[in-house]
Order: sequence, then structure tokens, then C-alpha cells
Amino acid sequence: MGRPGRWRVVTVVGTRWETPTARTLHLDLGDPFAFLAGQHVLLCDEVVVGDTLEVRGPIGRWFVWEGDEPIVGVVGGSGAVPLMAMLRQARASGRPDLVRLLVSARRPEDLYYADELPGPESTVVWTREAPPVSARPPGRLCAADLAPLLDGGPERTVFVCGSPSFCDAVTDMLAELAVPASRVRVERFGPSR
Repeated sequence: MGRPGRWRVVTVVGTRWETPTARTLHLDLGDPFAFLAGQHVLLCDEVVVGDTLEVRGPIGRWFVWEGDEPIVGVVGGSGAVPLMAMLRQARASGRPDLVRLLVSARRPEDLYYADELPGPESTVVWTREAPPVSARPPGRLCAADLAPLLDGGPERTVFVCGSPSFCDAVTDMLAELAVPASRVRVERFGPSR
């Protein structure tokens, strides 16, 4: 297997639109490389099938999951990307019970991985417009949405990923719910343009 963190040339073999403004790229890596769920590679915005890219990765050590401890993911928008990798790893290992995911999305067309969410391990909170089948009216994520994911079972590490304001609001809620700061990992990101 290739060494993590080195530069390599890969080929785009497929793409899938996740939302009207975001897509997943499927890459032919040549030789596979080891990675931890939550790590990422840096890519450019405009690619088509057949393009070759020079990428570096996987990178990142703070916001990764080894796959053997129970976690809660709280994500906003494209913050779903690293947590979806963690949920997929849990499903593939036959341990989906290890991951609980709370996703905040503006409206159905803005939900990343809509074909995989919601599911038994995940809950979606709609902030602006909810589908007719939603039991919860649209509105901001609140501590009452988080509490059920933290109750019962073993203590879980909480991964929070989203915009700075989203992450700040969620970490405040986690503090209100008495989640120790040592059990919280936060990945903030800003606009890409």
C-alpha cells in the first residue's frame, strides 16, 4: 500500500452530484493507500471523468476515527463529508451501532448523501424547509436534538464539523449538556471562495 501523506497522480473515474453545489469524486488510485475515516485529500473544483489530478493525502490526525469506539457526529452542510466516511466504515465493519449522526441541512436538496441519509444511525434536522414526512418542523439545531444521541450506552466522542458559527453553537450546546471538552473534536471550515 502507498504511504499516507505523499503526492500521487490519480484519475477521475466518476462523479456524483450530492447537492446542486457539491459533488463526490470517484478516483482510480492506482495502488491503494491506507487511511482513517475522516481523513481527506485536497482537490480542485472543476474536474471531469478522465482528468488526472495530483493529490496529497490522506492528511489529518485530529479529526479521525480508528473505528473501534462509539461516536456521535454533529454536522452542518458539507461537514457531513468526514462523518459519512466514518459511518460507512462502521457499516462496512458490521458495527453501525458505533456511530450516531445528527445532520443539519437547510432543505432536502441541500442534504449531502441524500441516498444514504437518514437511516437508523442518523437523524436530519431541517433548518429552512422540511419534507412533508419530517416529524420535526424546520428550525435551528438545539440541545434537545443532541440529548437523545448522548443518552444511554457508553460515553461517546463527539465529532463536530461545519462552519465556524455552526461549530461554536454546537460546542456551546454540548457544554450545556455536560459533555466533557476532552470528548469533543471540532473541525471548522470557512467558505471556499
